[in-house]
Amino acid sequence: MAKVNPIKLKQDADKEEKAGRLDKAIDFLKLLVADNPKDWNTINKIGDLYGKLNNVKAANEQYAKVAEFYSKDGFYLKAIAVWKKINKNDPTVLEPYLNLADLYSKQGLMVDAKAQYEWVFNEYIKRGRIRDAGDALRKLADIDPTDLKIRSRLADLYMRDGNSAKAIEEHIAIADELGKKGHLAEALQVLEKGLKLDPKSALAYYDRGLTYYDQKDFDRAITDFDTAIKLFAANGLDDAESYFGRGIAYRQLGRTELAEQDFRHATSLDPRVEENMAKIGLTWRRLD
Repeated sequence: MAKVNPIKLKQDADKEEKAGRLDKAIDFLKLLVADNPKDWNTINKIGDLYGKLNNVKAANEQYAKVAEFYSKDGFYLKAIAVWKKINKNDPTVLEPYLNLADLYSKQGLMVDAKAQYEWVFNEYIKRGRIRDAGDALRKLADIDPTDLKIRSRLADLYMRDGNSAKAIEEHIAIADELGKKGHLAEALQVLEKGLKLDPKSALAYYDRGLTYYDQKDFDRAITDFDTAIKLFAANGLDDAESYFGRGIAYRQLGRTELAEQDFRHATSLDPRVEENMAKIGLTWRRLD
Protein backbone atom coordinates (compact mmCIF):
# COMPACT_ATOMS: atom_id res chain seq x y z
CA MET A 1 0.00 0.00 0.00
CA ALA A 2 1.35 3.42 -0.99
CA LYS A 3 2.49 5.67 1.83
CA VAL A 4 -0.05 8.35 2.75
CA ASN A 5 0.95 11.98 2.31
CA PRO A 6 -1.06 13.78 5.05
CA ILE A 7 -0.23 17.26 3.78
CA LYS A 8 -1.45 16.49 0.24
CA LEU A 9 -4.59 14.76 1.53
CA LYS A 10 -5.46 17.83 3.61
CA GLN A 11 -4.85 20.08 0.62
CA ASP A 12 -7.05 17.88 -1.57
CA ALA A 13 -9.78 17.87 1.05
CA ASP A 14 -9.65 21.66 1.37
CA LYS A 15 -9.83 22.02 -2.39
CA GLU A 16 -12.89 19.77 -2.64
CA GLU A 17 -14.60 21.54 0.27
CA LYS A 18 -14.08 24.96 -1.33
CA ALA A 19 -15.49 23.61 -4.57
CA GLY A 20 -18.59 22.42 -2.70
CA ARG A 21 -17.80 18.76 -3.28
CA LEU A 22 -18.17 17.82 0.39
CA ASP A 23 -18.55 14.09 -0.19
CA LYS A 24 -15.16 13.97 -1.91
CA ALA A 25 -13.63 16.12 0.83
CA ILE A 26 -14.90 13.61 3.38
CA ASP A 27 -13.35 10.75 1.40
CA PHE A 28 -9.92 12.42 1.56
CA LEU A 29 -10.27 13.10 5.26
CA LYS A 30 -11.25 9.48 5.91
CA LEU A 31 -7.99 8.41 4.27
CA LEU A 32 -6.18 10.61 6.79
CA VAL A 33 -8.06 8.98 9.67
CA ALA A 34 -7.38 5.50 8.30
CA ASP A 35 -3.68 6.37 8.48
CA ASN A 36 -4.03 7.95 11.93
CA PRO A 37 -7.16 6.80 13.81
CA LYS A 38 -6.40 9.22 16.64
CA ASP A 39 -6.47 12.31 14.46
CA TRP A 40 -9.35 13.79 16.44
CA ASN A 41 -9.28 17.15 14.73
CA THR A 42 -9.83 15.47 11.39
CA ILE A 43 -12.58 13.24 12.80
CA ASN A 44 -14.28 16.37 14.14
CA LYS A 45 -13.89 18.01 10.72
CA ILE A 46 -15.56 15.03 9.06
CA GLY A 47 -18.45 15.51 11.48
CA ASP A 48 -18.68 19.18 10.48
CA LEU A 49 -18.81 18.30 6.80
CA TYR A 50 -21.53 15.70 7.36
CA GLY A 51 -23.40 18.42 9.21
CA LYS A 52 -23.18 20.69 6.19
CA LEU A 53 -24.64 17.83 4.16
CA ASN A 54 -27.52 17.65 6.66
CA ASN A 55 -26.51 14.09 7.52
CA VAL A 56 -27.04 14.52 11.26
CA LYS A 57 -26.65 10.85 12.14
CA ALA A 58 -23.28 10.54 10.41
CA ALA A 59 -22.11 13.85 11.89
CA ASN A 60 -23.02 12.77 15.40
CA GLU A 61 -21.27 9.44 14.97
CA GLN A 62 -18.02 11.31 14.29
CA TYR A 63 -18.57 13.78 17.13
CA ALA A 64 -19.29 10.94 19.56
CA LYS A 65 -15.87 9.42 18.85
CA VAL A 66 -14.25 12.74 19.71
CA ALA A 67 -16.35 13.21 22.85
CA GLU A 68 -15.55 9.72 24.11
CA PHE A 69 -11.83 10.34 23.58
CA TYR A 70 -11.94 13.61 25.51
CA SER A 71 -13.88 11.95 28.32
CA LYS A 72 -11.52 8.98 28.65
CA ASP A 73 -8.50 11.28 28.72
CA GLY A 74 -10.03 13.51 31.37
CA PHE A 75 -10.76 16.52 29.16
CA TYR A 76 -14.24 16.80 30.62
CA LEU A 77 -15.00 20.38 29.57
CA LYS A 78 -14.09 19.60 25.96
CA ALA A 79 -16.17 16.42 26.09
CA ILE A 80 -19.12 18.39 27.46
CA ALA A 81 -18.84 20.89 24.61
CA VAL A 82 -18.91 18.12 21.99
CA TRP A 83 -21.83 16.26 23.61
CA LYS A 84 -23.74 19.54 23.70
CA LYS A 85 -23.14 19.89 19.96
CA ILE A 86 -24.47 16.36 19.41
CA ASN A 87 -27.46 17.14 21.60
CA LYS A 88 -28.22 20.28 19.63
CA ASN A 89 -28.07 18.32 16.35
CA ASP A 90 -30.65 15.80 17.55
CA PRO A 91 -32.39 16.45 20.90
CA THR A 92 -34.39 13.19 20.63
CA VAL A 93 -31.34 10.96 21.17
CA LEU A 94 -30.88 10.22 24.88
CA GLU A 95 -27.22 9.17 24.90
CA PRO A 96 -25.89 12.76 24.96
CA TYR A 97 -28.02 13.61 28.01
CA LEU A 98 -26.67 10.57 29.88
CA ASN A 99 -23.09 11.36 28.96
CA LEU A 100 -23.54 15.00 29.93
CA ALA A 101 -24.98 13.94 33.28
CA ASP A 102 -21.99 11.69 33.94
CA LEU A 103 -19.52 14.42 32.97
CA TYR A 104 -21.30 17.07 35.03
CA SER A 105 -21.12 14.71 38.00
CA LYS A 106 -17.38 14.21 37.50
CA GLN A 107 -17.00 17.99 37.41
CA GLY A 108 -18.93 18.30 40.66
CA LEU A 109 -21.79 20.09 38.91
CA MET A 110 -24.47 18.07 40.69
CA VAL A 111 -27.40 20.39 39.94
CA ASP A 112 -26.67 20.12 36.20
CA ALA A 113 -26.13 16.36 36.44
CA LYS A 114 -29.45 15.86 38.25
CA ALA A 115 -31.26 17.98 35.65
CA GLN A 116 -29.96 15.76 32.83
CA TYR A 117 -30.92 12.53 34.60
CA GLU A 118 -34.35 13.96 35.46
CA TRP A 119 -34.96 14.84 31.81
CA VAL A 120 -33.89 11.35 30.68
CA PHE A 121 -36.07 9.72 33.34
CA ASN A 122 -39.16 11.63 32.20
CA GLU A 123 -38.41 10.85 28.56
CA TYR A 124 -38.05 7.12 29.28
CA ILE A 125 -41.41 7.18 31.09
CA LYS A 126 -43.04 8.86 28.06
CA ARG A 127 -41.56 6.18 25.82
CA GLY A 128 -42.73 3.35 28.10
CA ARG A 129 -39.19 2.24 28.88
CA ILE A 130 -39.75 1.64 32.58
CA ARG A 131 -36.57 -0.33 33.26
CA ASP A 132 -34.41 2.31 31.61
CA ALA A 133 -36.28 4.97 33.57
CA GLY A 134 -35.35 3.07 36.72
CA ASP A 135 -31.69 3.10 35.73
CA ALA A 136 -31.79 6.87 35.26
CA LEU A 137 -33.52 7.36 38.61
CA ARG A 138 -30.99 5.02 40.23
CA LYS A 139 -28.20 7.28 39.03
CA LEU A 140 -30.08 10.26 40.40
CA ALA A 141 -30.27 8.51 43.76
CA ASP A 142 -26.56 7.69 43.63
CA ILE A 143 -25.73 11.37 43.11
CA ASP A 144 -27.66 12.35 46.23
CA PRO A 145 -28.53 9.36 48.46
CA THR A 146 -30.11 11.72 51.00
CA ASP A 147 -32.82 12.85 48.56
CA LEU A 148 -35.55 10.62 49.92
CA LYS A 149 -38.15 11.83 47.41
CA ILE A 150 -36.04 10.38 44.60
CA ARG A 151 -35.57 7.10 46.47
CA SER A 152 -39.30 6.89 47.09
CA ARG A 153 -40.00 7.44 43.40
CA LEU A 154 -37.45 4.76 42.60
CA ALA A 155 -39.16 2.30 44.94
CA ASP A 156 -42.52 3.00 43.30
CA LEU A 157 -40.98 2.56 39.86
CA TYR A 158 -39.47 -0.81 40.84
CA MET A 159 -42.91 -1.93 41.98
CA ARG A 160 -44.41 -0.73 38.72
CA ASP A 161 -41.84 -2.87 36.92
CA GLY A 162 -42.67 -5.86 39.11
CA ASN A 163 -39.33 -5.83 40.93
CA SER A 164 -40.42 -6.05 44.56
CA ALA A 165 -36.93 -7.05 45.76
CA LYS A 166 -35.44 -3.80 44.48
CA ALA A 167 -38.41 -1.85 45.81
CA ILE A 168 -37.91 -3.11 49.34
CA GLU A 169 -34.17 -2.37 49.12
CA GLU A 170 -35.09 1.24 48.49
CA HIS A 171 -37.53 1.29 51.41
CA ILE A 172 -34.76 0.01 53.67
CA ALA A 173 -32.35 2.64 52.34
CA ILE A 174 -34.95 5.37 52.93
CA ALA A 175 -35.55 4.11 56.47
CA ASP A 176 -31.80 4.14 57.16
CA GLU A 177 -31.53 7.76 56.04
CA LEU A 178 -34.53 8.73 58.16
CA GLY A 179 -33.02 6.90 61.13
CA LYS A 180 -29.72 8.78 60.75
CA LYS A 181 -31.69 12.02 60.92
CA GLY A 182 -33.55 10.90 64.02
CA HIS A 183 -36.92 10.55 62.26
CA LEU A 184 -37.61 7.16 63.81
CA ALA A 185 -41.41 7.17 63.52
CA GLU A 186 -41.16 7.95 59.80
CA ALA A 187 -38.52 5.23 59.40
CA LEU A 188 -40.90 2.70 60.95
CA GLN A 189 -43.68 3.74 58.57
CA VAL A 190 -41.40 3.19 55.58
CA LEU A 191 -40.31 -0.23 56.86
CA GLU A 192 -43.95 -1.20 57.44
CA LYS A 193 -44.63 -0.33 53.81
CA GLY A 194 -41.64 -2.41 52.76
CA LEU A 195 -42.77 -5.42 54.80
CA LYS A 196 -46.16 -5.27 53.09
CA LEU A 197 -44.30 -5.72 49.81
CA ASP A 198 -42.29 -8.63 51.19
CA PRO A 199 -43.33 -10.05 54.59
CA LYS A 200 -40.30 -12.37 54.47
CA SER A 201 -37.61 -9.74 54.11
CA ALA A 202 -34.98 -10.50 56.74
CA LEU A 203 -33.25 -7.18 56.09
CA ALA A 204 -36.45 -5.22 56.68
CA TYR A 205 -37.04 -6.96 60.02
CA TYR A 206 -33.40 -6.39 60.93
CA ASP A 207 -33.68 -2.67 60.13
CA ARG A 208 -36.96 -2.37 62.00
CA GLY A 209 -35.29 -4.04 64.97
CA LEU A 210 -32.58 -1.38 64.89
CA THR A 211 -35.20 1.35 64.71
CA TYR A 212 -37.15 -0.06 67.66
CA TYR A 213 -33.84 -0.26 69.54
CA ASP A 214 -33.20 3.41 68.80
CA GLN A 215 -36.66 4.13 70.19
CA LYS A 216 -35.70 2.13 73.29
CA ASP A 217 -38.52 -0.31 72.56
CA PHE A 218 -36.27 -3.27 73.32
CA ASP A 219 -38.97 -5.96 73.45
CA ARG A 220 -40.09 -5.19 69.90
CA ALA A 221 -36.45 -4.92 68.81
CA ILE A 222 -35.81 -8.45 70.13
CA THR A 223 -38.89 -9.78 68.34
CA ASP A 224 -37.74 -8.32 65.01
CA PHE A 225 -34.13 -9.43 65.41
CA ASP A 226 -35.41 -12.91 66.25
CA THR A 227 -37.59 -12.92 63.11
CA ALA A 228 -34.63 -11.70 61.02
CA ILE A 229 -32.45 -14.52 62.39
CA LYS A 230 -35.08 -17.12 61.44
CA LEU A 231 -35.62 -15.66 57.97
CA PHE A 232 -31.88 -15.50 57.30
CA ALA A 233 -31.58 -19.12 58.46
CA ALA A 234 -34.39 -20.15 56.09
CA ASN A 235 -32.14 -18.91 53.29
CA GLY A 236 -29.10 -20.77 54.62
CA LEU A 237 -27.55 -17.74 56.33
CA ASP A 238 -26.40 -17.28 59.92
CA ASP A 239 -26.32 -13.52 60.34
CA ALA A 240 -23.87 -12.25 62.97
CA GLU A 241 -25.28 -8.74 63.01
CA SER A 242 -28.81 -9.91 63.81
CA TYR A 243 -27.49 -11.91 66.77
CA PHE A 244 -25.48 -8.92 67.92
CA GLY A 245 -28.51 -6.65 67.60
CA ARG A 246 -30.64 -9.03 69.64
CA GLY A 247 -27.82 -9.31 72.17
CA ILE A 248 -27.60 -5.57 72.84
CA ALA A 249 -31.39 -5.42 73.19
CA TYR A 250 -31.30 -8.30 75.71
CA ARG A 251 -28.57 -6.46 77.58
CA GLN A 252 -30.70 -3.32 77.85
CA LEU A 253 -33.42 -5.41 79.50
CA GLY A 254 -30.94 -6.93 81.96
CA ARG A 255 -31.18 -10.39 80.38
CA THR A 256 -27.43 -10.82 80.51
CA GLU A 257 -27.27 -14.58 80.02
CA LEU A 258 -29.19 -14.41 76.74
CA ALA A 259 -27.16 -11.36 75.71
CA GLU A 260 -23.88 -13.22 76.29
CA GLN A 261 -25.11 -16.21 74.27
CA ASP A 262 -25.91 -13.96 71.33
CA PHE A 263 -22.59 -12.08 71.60
CA ARG A 264 -20.69 -15.36 71.75
CA HIS A 265 -22.48 -16.76 68.71
CA ALA A 266 -22.13 -13.50 66.76
CA THR A 267 -18.39 -13.40 67.50
CA SER A 268 -17.98 -17.00 66.33
CA LEU A 269 -19.61 -16.04 63.03
CA ASP A 270 -17.69 -12.79 62.58
CA PRO A 271 -14.68 -11.81 64.76
CA ARG A 272 -15.30 -8.15 63.91
CA VAL A 273 -18.23 -8.22 66.33
CA GLU A 274 -15.70 -7.93 69.17
CA GLU A 275 -14.79 -4.48 67.84
CA ASN A 276 -18.40 -3.44 68.39
CA MET A 277 -18.58 -4.58 71.97
CA ALA A 278 -17.54 -1.11 73.14
CA LYS A 279 -20.58 0.27 71.36
CA ILE A 280 -23.07 -1.82 73.28
CA GLY A 281 -25.97 0.38 74.25
CA LEU A 282 -25.31 2.87 71.45
CA THR A 283 -27.08 3.11 68.11
CA TRP A 284 -25.49 0.49 65.90
CA ARG A 285 -26.24 -0.15 62.24
CA ARG A 286 -25.37 -2.78 59.70
CA LEU A 287 -21.98 -2.24 58.12
CA ASP A 288 -21.88 -2.20 54.29
